[in-house]
Amino acid sequence: MRFLKLKFILPLIISGFSGLYSFLLFNNYKLSDFSSNLFASVITFCGIIIGLVFTSLSILLSIEERDIIQQIKVSGTYKTLIEKFSFVINLTFILLTLSIFEICIDFKNAKNWHSYAFSFWIFITILTFIKYYQLINSFTNILKASNKKSNIDYLNKQLKA
Repeated sequence: MRFLKLKFILPLIISGFSGLYSFLLFNNYKLSDFSSNLFASVITFCGIIIGLVFTSLSILLSIEERDIIQQIKVSGTYKTLIEKFSFVINLTFILLTLSIFEICIDFKNAKNWHSYAFSFWIFITILTFIKYYQLINSFTNILKASNKKSNIDYLNKQLKA
């Protein structure tokens, strides 16, 4: 159980540390022209993530009749898995919205709130990437799992995290 809490809290800690570090690093620092390219790249990446997550979700729903999915449903972790998909999609839309907002900001003329906005964007970006990795890892474990009891138990422990 301790591992499960750590797996939930660790992304928040890493993202929070990254946001705080970026605030300390970029406080009183003007972001140059690279910032618009950075935000545009993240917007593109968000589109790719949303497409891949929806594709993964449709694959998951299409294999709903397979034994592995039935066993996941019986164990009660199917709802958790769907919630993970939903969380990553929502988090990616938040990151997309923030990136569109950030691309409109003129960082060449530094203002006090710019470092706060950029640090919050870093926090959400890192959190989204970590949660996306965790989701893809869970989905890969589902696809690799066989009907053996030991793999199902391991898979259920992974999905509850």
